[in-house]
Amino acid sequence: MQTITGHFKVKAAGSCEAWRHGVGIVLNGVPANQVQTVTGYSLETGSYIQLNAKGIEPDAAGNNAKPAVVIPFDNFDNVIQNPTSGFFNLHYSQTQNSTKI
Repeated sequence: MQTITGHFKVKAAGSCEAWRHGVGIVLNGVPANQVQTVTGYSLETGSYIQLNAKGIEPDAAGNNAKPAVVIPFDNFDNVIQNPTSGFFNLHYSQTQNSTKI
């Protein structure tokens, strides 16, 4: 396998005004040392999430995690075009927004 493309849609968020949640994907069966590079993710400057040079999340010791962990985004507010702030719930009349990695 050479390429995996993911499209992630944020349809609802708003568990707490103070928290801005993200998403992590565990690639079961894909050892991190076999991943060449991950692109397209959205992380804030100074994010609590640390990625290695390949763009994957290392384990607690800083080594390649087994299996590979990919973080599409760390803050849903950065990947939605929400006219309001904070609470973003599913309303079928609203445009759904997405990020691609």
